[in-house]
Amino acid sequence: MELKPTSPRDARTRSLNKKRTHVTEKTIYNYDTALTRLIEFLENEGTADMRDVSSDTIARFEEWRLESVKPITARNDMRTIRNFIQFCESIQAVPIGLHELIQITKVKQEDEICDDVLLREEAVQILDQLEKYQYASLRHVTIRLLWKCGMRISGLRTLDVDDFDEGRPAIEIRHRPETGTPLKRKHNSERDVLIRPDTADVVADFIQNRRPDVTDDHDREPLIATDYGQEVPE
Repeated sequence: MELKPTSPRDARTRSLNKKRTHVTEKTIYNYDTALTRLIEFLENEGTADMRDVSSDTIARFEEWRLESVKPITARNDMRTIRNFIQFCESIQAVPIGLHELIQITKVKQEDEICDDVLLREEAVQILDQLEKYQYASLRHVTIRLLWKCGMRISGLRTLDVDDFDEGRPAIEIRHRPETGTPLKRKHNSERDVLIRPDTADVVADFIQNRRPDVTDDHDREPLIATDYGQEVPE
């Protein structure tokens, strides 16, 4: 197969245009940020055509990134780059199979922790205290849902009161970009999370006894709310 001359910037633009059909703008932003770093590296090396990009080029890019970022950031970048190279294969800009030669940055287990995911040790200790002293409080229901639903804070922000189905019981996670709470993979990220009756009791008691009767700027009723509207930590 004869490769076609393609500049890194043109390849990036075409890749982003394809991504926009099925991911959110936030994902596009993150993807573009990593690709911009790659293009900066390629231009510094004098590489003006994707046909000149090899697995060694990408390995040198990884080394360059690790000089200024943590391994977990470099790993995320390398995953994006590998996906980008696979796209470049599809438009005949680089050899078929090049993406398979790209090795993703290895990260130590202690560096795997993501700040917006609640850890088991923290959750058990916190929930024990909340169960005793702050039952069905805003903090109690927030921590309980984060832990029991395996949910990230960004997912918690999407929830309205009506997303709690007490009958099953379940939490319904929905993509609502028009009212400020998009999901990363749009409708593909929508799901119903079944919860245990004891967790449902906490949510129901919070809604009935502790949650203020407020709406947000879109006339929605956020599940996690205070007298001032939605209150989910950044």
